[in-house]
Amino acid sequence: MRDLVDVLYRQGLRFAWMGARVWFAVLHPKVRAAAVILVWDGRVLLLRNSYRVEPSLPGGMLKRREDAATGAARELREEVGLVVEPTELRLREVFLQRKWGARIQLHLFEHRCTSAPPIRIDRREIVAAEFLPRTDVGVELPDLGPVLERLSEPGVW
Repeated sequence: MRDLVDVLYRQGLRFAWMGARVWFAVLHPKVRAAAVILVWDGRVLLLRNSYRVEPSLPGGMLKRREDAATGAARELREEVGLVVEPTELRLREVFLQRKWGARIQLHLFEHRCTSAPPIRIDRREIVAAEFLPRTDVGVELPDLGPVLERLSEPGVW
């Protein structure tokens, strides 16, 4: 029964994503978002969403009046079950990105784990999570590749 509920939930997310894409394409809204570069053992966590083809970093749109670090911590908790305090996130860059017709102000944070983080996905919104070498992340996320390259510290990633 849980598998059926998961399938229906994923289908609902796909329809919601299509609606969001139409909203982005027609109204060109300005939205605020946060994403987290989660680093462990020199690798970066990438996620596969049930409603998108391309992979992503943990993150999403911020709620109205939500502080960017608070939103990034919330997204980590919601998407992969990792609880971190907003103060544990290091703001690396804020930049504007045009994607899907929307104007996105993206707050990009970093969090380095000293031991293997307990990643837990829901199989509804997030269907896969994997730590990849930094060089692979740039290939998987071409929009963020140059940013990740600029932010990487020699010998750390």
